[in-house]
Amino acid sequence: HYAGPQAIVILAGGRVQASPEWGGDTVNAASLRRLRYGAHLARQTRLPVLLAGGNPERRALPEAQLMAAVLEREFGIRPHWIEDRSDTTAENARLTAAMLAPLGIRRILLVTDAFHMPRAQRAFRAAGLEPDAAPTGYIGQRTFRWQHLVPNAQALDLSNVALREWAAGL
Repeated sequence: HYAGPQAIVILAGGRVQASPEWGGDTVNAASLRRLRYGAHLARQTRLPVLLAGGNPERRALPEAQLMAAVLEREFGIRPHWIEDRSDTTAENARLTAAMLAPLGIRRILLVTDAFHMPRAQRAFRAAGLEPDAAPTGYIGQRTFRWQHLVPNAQALDLSNVALREWAAGL
């Protein structure tokens, strides 16, 4: 018997510090991308939303609280829960499970970037949840051009992401 997801969990992806146009810290592009897709899923499914993200840089507000402001202001969705004490994916999973388990919530839609999903799913399974992948932020293939053979900043950034995920997976 298949029981569908009972909640949507959106993981933080970072912040922009002291953003002048927003009057302080705000979510970065990765967090905004995840919020956008999580809001889309929330509208489709009508499931409650949990935002997870702490404060690894020890700024005024945890990332989950920055995300909550954006989710409400820009997407018109109020999160049901905010987990704002975790600084790693493993902590996201443990603290989220601690919040949801007493409510009988085990199966979740997990929203994060596609490259981060395998590690995030492992962490959430280890914490006792059943995460259904809801990835976003795929890195697509472009039509080949000879200029792509020249090293560039985007390729270096993608290498950094791949190495970070590889190392974190160890």
